[in-house]
Amino acid sequence: AAATAEQARQAVRAELPILEELGL
Repeated sequence: AAATAEQARQAVRAELPILEELGL
């Protein structure tokens, strides 16, 4: 469960820069 949570957090962090580039 912990590993899944870490993967989810890493995915969110990876998406944040993309959202910032799109202006969202």
